[in-house]
Amino acid sequence: MSADGVLIQIISLLLGLGTGLLQTVIGIGGGVFLVPVLPLVFSFYQSVSPRVVIGAALVLTAPVAIWNSLRYVRRGQMKWQRSLTLGLGAMIGAWFGGALTAQVSGLSLVRFFGAVVGVMGLQMFLHSPEKKISIKAPWDAFVGAAAGLISSMTGVSGGVLFTPYLSRLRELAPHQVVPTSVGAFALSLTSGAARYSLESAGVLGNASGAPGWLHFEVIPLFMLGAIAGSKIGTAQHHKVPAKPRAIVLGAILILLSVKTLWGTL
Repeated sequence: MSADGVLIQIISLLLGLGTGLLQTVIGIGGGVFLVPVLPLVFSFYQSVSPRVVIGAALVLTAPVAIWNSLRYVRRGQMKWQRSLTLGLGAMIGAWFGGALTAQVSGLSLVRFFGAVVGVMGLQMFLHSPEKKISIKAPWDAFVGAAAGLISSMTGVSGGVLFTPYLSRLRELAPHQVVPTSVGAFALSLTSGAARYSLESAGVLGNASGAPGWLHFEVIPLFMLGAIAGSKIGTAQHHKVPAKPRAIVLGAILILLSVKTLWGTL
């Protein structure tokens, strides 16, 4: 195997590990760092558009989110009614968002990604988990639709909206926040990934890339890393206080936003 092939395998494993940790420790899907890093993986094959990178991020993170959701359901940790309401709204938003990206230029998508990540970073950085509010469950559908729209247009999971939103609800215990968020964005990611996959195959409109736009050799090691990261994250989640977790993630998102937007100037 060539040096490039070994490097791709290592990157795939680390990306999967990071995705699993982010989903189970913080409650976000992993696209927030997959979208900037995946172009490096694809560069070993061919140059790809931001739209293809976003689609690949959705396709990679959706199965991990589904797997983690099933684990949380079996453990009885998920507030599944709220996950379902958020998730169904997110699926609708993600489907329409996938259609919108076909009409938007690659540079605009990159800038939109940078702006959304920056806003979410500020929100998490400044958010106080001690302040609780009460919101009726039907409103979750509107929050979900907004998150799904953003998710499918940026590759970032709805968890960057779901986790801060759910953590402020009086109706949820702290240990239910991450599982409920994962259950919701699993549906959102699945909807977005399905649309991108169908478009790539030419079933819906024009194909989003050449055949093989998602290089399937990266998937086994990615999933292996994601499973390991998820198990580690689940075991360590309760040891990480909510406030430091939010501050660290917020700082990372803000830095990523600055880097992304600076690169478009």
